Amino acid sequence: MGRVGKAKMSTRKLFVVEMLEHVKRTSGREHYNEIACLLTAADALRGSKDVTEPGTLKMLLTRYRRSMNGSVSLRSLPKAIRDAFLRAAKLASETKPKRPTFGQRIGGLR
Repeated sequence: MGRVGKAKMSTRKLFVVEMLEHVKRTSGREHYNEIACLLTAADALRGSKDVTEPGTLKMLLTRYRRSMNGSVSLRSLPKAIRDAFLRAAKLASETKPKRPTFGQRIGGLR
């Protein structure tokens, strides 16, 4: 939920992103040229003169992937989720490890 952010994509753009990712999974390539041609043809059938460029599709997918893989600010999460995360993080930091960590083992070898 926090990853969606303030700038939500339109349904059309999300559909195009899903189509690009599906094509990548099934064929191993994004096929930007072919999908741009199909989208331009679909727009023409609707009576639109919009032309979809392959570079536009590539940038759309790049921006989408970057937004999904980016870090999430705790401030962007709802207060209840943020508080639950902070409680869990505090509890995890207070528990002692059952065995020494790799760094502790290496430090003890000196």
